[in-house]
Amino acid sequence: MVYVEYNLTKKTKYNKNINFSFSDSHDGYKYIQMTNSKNKYPSNVFVPNYNKFLSEESDVLEFIANQNYGNGKYYFNYNNQCVLFEHKLVKGDKLTFGLDDGNEYYLNIQGDYQTKKILPVYETLELNKNGNETTFSNIKVDFGSSTKEELPLAFQEIRIWQGKVNVQEDLNNCNLLYTGFLDNVKPTQKYTSKDECDLELSLLSPMNLTTKRTVSISGTYKTTELFNYIFEPLINDGFFLKRVLIDEKDVNVSYFVETVETVMNDLSNKLNFFWLVDENKNIYIIDINKLFGQNSVLTIDEIEKIEGLYSIIPTIENSDYFNCVNLKNARIYCTGYSGYQDVINTFPLVEKLKWQKDEDIEFVDPIDLGTNGLARICKNEQKSNLSVLDIKYGSDLGNLDNIYIEYSLEDNKIYMPDGVVFDDDDTENATVILKHDSFFKNLITGLKWKNASATISSIYTDSLLKYQIFRVTNSNEILRCSEFLSDSGIIE
Repeated sequence: MVYVEYNLTKKTKYNKNINFSFSDSHDGYKYIQMTNSKNKYPSNVFVPNYNKFLSEESDVLEFIANQNYGNGKYYFNYNNQCVLFEHKLVKGDKLTFGLDDGNEYYLNIQGDYQTKKILPVYETLELNKNGNETTFSNIKVDFGSSTKEELPLAFQEIRIWQGKVNVQEDLNNCNLLYTGFLDNVKPTQKYTSKDECDLELSLLSPMNLTTKRTVSISGTYKTTELFNYIFEPLINDGFFLKRVLIDEKDVNVSYFVETVETVMNDLSNKLNFFWLVDENKNIYIIDINKLFGQNSVLTIDEIEKIEGLYSIIPTIENSDYFNCVNLKNARIYCTGYSGYQDVINTFPLVEKLKWQKDEDIEFVDPIDLGTNGLARICKNEQKSNLSVLDIKYGSDLGNLDNIYIEYSLEDNKIYMPDGVVFDDDDTENATVILKHDSFFKNLITGLKWKNASATISSIYTDSLLKYQIFRVTNSNEILRCSEFLSDSGIIE
C-alpha cells in the first residue's frame, strides 16, 4: 500500500509519564543534562541525601529540549546513577524527574507534536528516474471526510510512503519512496455524498525546488564553504549535502537574487562538475572527471531486480553538433600598443599620449596581470618572459625614461619597479597607481599618472584582453553535410 503524508497546521499537546530504569552503565545511550529546577544543581554533581532533598523540597529535575533530537536512547545522572529511557525528543519537550505523592520516582514528558495527515493512494503511481531528477505522476488520494482546513498548502512538503500503516497510523514500518512539494491540488470529479472526495496532487520534485529558492552571494570562497552557502535555503528545509566530490579550491563569485538552479548551472559549467538533488532531498556534487571509474550505484539484471519495476525506457538525443560557430563577447589575448611609431598586429592601448600630473588614464581594453593567464601566453608563444606593461616617456621625445613591469615564467612572478603600486596599496610615494577592475582583480583597467606632465613615446603590453566576435567554420564538414543534410550543409 502507498500513502501520502504531510503536516497539518494544528499541533496536539501531550503530557505523560514514560518508562525509565536505573543503571550503573550508559553504553549506547546519549547524555542529556538535567538541572534542579529550584537551585539549578546539575544532576551529574553528587549532592548528599539528594533523594531526601527531592522529597522534602518537593523539587524536580528538568530538561527542556532546544532542538529536535528524534527517536533515541538517552540518559542523565542522578545520585551517582544513570537514569536510562527511550523516547522521541523534539524541540520544546520538557522532561521532569522527581518523586510523586507515594514517594515513587517518575519521569514525565510534556510538549506538543505536529499532527500529520496520512491518506491512502488509490491508483498506481509511476515513478520516473533519469540522470537529473526523479518525478512522480500525479497522485490520486482518498480525502474521505476530511475538512478543508486539512488540505495541504502550496509548496508544502509531501512524503510518499510504501508499506503497511497500523491502527495508530504509525509509518515506522514503511519505506519512504519520495519527497515532493505541492504544486497543485484539485478534486478529480463531482460527488453526491459529502463523505466522498478524491483529490489529485501534482508535486514538484526536490530538484525542481531549486528553481523556487534564491541566493545572494559575493566574494571568494573555498568550494565546500561555497556550496554550503548556496544550498543554505534548502538545507534549512531539511535538504542534505550527501556527497561533495570536488577538489578544494578558491572560487570568486558574484550572484544577487539568483535561483539556486541558475547559480549551480553556471558554476557547473565553469568548474566542470555534475550536480543533482534526488527524491529524498539528498544533494550530490561530483567532479565530472571523478565520475569515470566510479562503482555503479544501481545494477539491474536477471539476478539484481527491483520490486515494482515496470520498464526501462532508453532515451535517444541528438548530440549538439555544429559546423559553424559564432562567438560573441569572447576575450582574447592580444598585443597592445600606442605610440608615435606604427607597429603591426597590435591594438590601441590608450587614446592620448600627453599625460598631465595626477591624470587618470583609462585603457581601451584591460590588461591581465593574473599569473595563470600570463603563463599560458608564455607557453603558447614559447617565451620565458613577457612585457606586462612598458611605458617610455619624457618631457620631449629625445630624452626618455622607462617604466617596465615584467612577468617571468621560470618563477611565475611579476616584477614591478619602485613607485608602481596598485590602488589598494599605500599610494603616498607612488609615481604610477594601477587601477584594478571593480570585479576581476587580476585585470588592470587603467592608471593614475603621479609623475610630472609628460609625453608618452610608447606604451606596450603582451597581455591585452580584447573583446572579439568570431565566426568559426569547418568548410570540409559543411561540404560533407550539404550532400545529405540540407542544400547549404550549414549547422550554425
